[in-house]
Amino acid sequence: MKIQSRLRAMGAFAAVAVAGLTVAACTGPAAPVQTQASNPTVTYTYRSDQDLIQANRAAATHCARYSAVPQTMRFFGEPSGERSVVFDCVPATPVVAVAPVAVAPAPALSFTYAQDQELLQGTRSAQLQCANAGMQQALTGIVANVNGTKTATFQCVPR
Repeated sequence: MKIQSRLRAMGAFAAVAVAGLTVAACTGPAAPVQTQASNPTVTYTYRSDQDLIQANRAAATHCARYSAVPQTMRFFGEPSGERSVVFDCVPATPVVAVAPVAVAPAPALSFTYAQDQELLQGTRSAQLQCANAGMQQALTGIVANVNGTKTATFQCVPR
């Protein structure tokens, strides 16, 4: 009798196991597990400082699709003499909403730069200052200085 009891118990266990496998098969495959991720990137080729500023704006538009902002990863030269810039889309820092405040027109925002990276940093600084005033920045000019540097000037204008 002991053997028959064991066979019955094994049969019941097998039936439960088969039922469990049948249920698992009906629920579909297991959810995918992320093993690696990378931020989207975008590359632009440019010739002038104004082109680089425009590339920065285009990168901001591109990265916004991912709720991200552009971060400059690298610059490199092209055989044609043009330059290229690679932007990585990084998660945007949450912005705290503040009630609008009447703000007098902002003075011109000027900065001096010698390298493309410095131009982008100054451009982003102007964007932030203007955004904090509820306005948008607009490039009013770039002037070459006698010492080889350049000065960019931005103005905050109504949206």
